[in-house]
Amino acid sequence: MENSSQQSDFKYKLKGFLYIFAGIVLLLDRMHLLQDIVHYLILIGGLFLISYGVIITRLYKVIGKLIWKKSEPKPDQPIENE
Repeated sequence: MENSSQQSDFKYKLKGFLYIFAGIVLLLDRMHLLQDIVHYLILIGGLFLISYGVIITRLYKVIGKLIWKKSEPKPDQPIENE
């Protein structure tokens, strides 16, 4: 019984947040600010993706060098011919 009451509470909270979000979106749309906000969000998202890509490629380069150094066989002792 407790689980079902938690689920219904979650549903009501989610519904409330959706109504609040929809109200904010409608207000911003009526004030003609929604397009500016969307453009800024797209700009920020694009810059984030570019910086994330640069960081990831640099990390892969550094990690690749570390893995390559670890995987190279190191001569412990010189091989002697008999």
